[in-house]
Parts: sequence; C-alpha cells; structure tokens
Amino acid sequence: MNVLGGLGVLVGEIESNLCSDRRCQTCYPSEARKREIELMRLASERAQELLLSFLDETQRRMLRVTGYFDVRGPSGLLYRITRMQGGNIVVFRGKDDDLGGVDGLCAYPRDVPVDDIVLTQLFLLRDPAGEEHLWRVATGSDLAFRYARA
Repeated sequence: MNVLGGLGVLVGEIESNLCSDRRCQTCYPSEARKREIELMRLASERAQELLLSFLDETQRRMLRVTGYFDVRGPSGLLYRITRMQGGNIVVFRGKDDDLGGVDGLCAYPRDVPVDDIVLTQLFLLRDPAGEEHLWRVATGSDLAFRYARA
C-alpha cells in the first residue's frame, strides 16, 4: 500500500487521461513498458516500506502529514528532508531552529526510487562522517528560500 502517494498516483492519473489514439505509446504503452512501470511501482513500494522502518513515530507522522521529516545531525544542525528527488534538504542554522538562517542542499543518485534517496540522505545525516561527506558533495538549493518565504 502506497501511503505516501507517488508513482501509484501518477500511474492512476495517466490511466484516467488516455487519449483516443490507440497507437499513442504514452497512453497505450507496450507490454514491455507496462512491465517496466510495474517493476518501478514495486521498487517504490519496497523503498517506502524500508524508509518508514528507519523513521521514528514522530518522523513517520511528519512525513505522512507534511511530506517531510526532521533529523538532527551529529553536528547539532537540524535538517528537514522533503520526500522528493533533489534539492530536498533544508538546513536550519538559526537559534532554536527558526527559519532565520536556512540553507538548502541537493545530493542524490539518479534513477533510484525517491524513498531510497531519502533513506540514504537520512543515513548520511545520522553519521558524523556521512554528514561531513554530504556537505562536501552537495550543491546548493533554492528550496530553503522557498521555505523561508512560506
């Protein structure tokens, strides 16, 4: 069961918006493409289950309600990881974790289920060496500025 939406919702939206041209590969994919979509859906479900198993109850609730969860790194910084592929890490630098000083980080592998990306980022941010590594390889993101203006 896909409690967080994602690919299953996308597939449902595609199926409900089919065009009338049966030759259209977007609306009427080949059997091979249907198998590929099904494998992606299964991988996404497994990734989601794995991610949820590593979050505490507060983080799971936050993720279900808001689409993000918070994790404190070994450095003491508070990170907010949003359930999306890139530009999804907000770093709170202000006193008492206010939005006064935020940065955004973007670091992710390609062609991996989004929940596997988020779980990898969580693992990195829980480990002192991983947190340091993430800061070395990540690029800046404008996501933090969107949060600050919200």
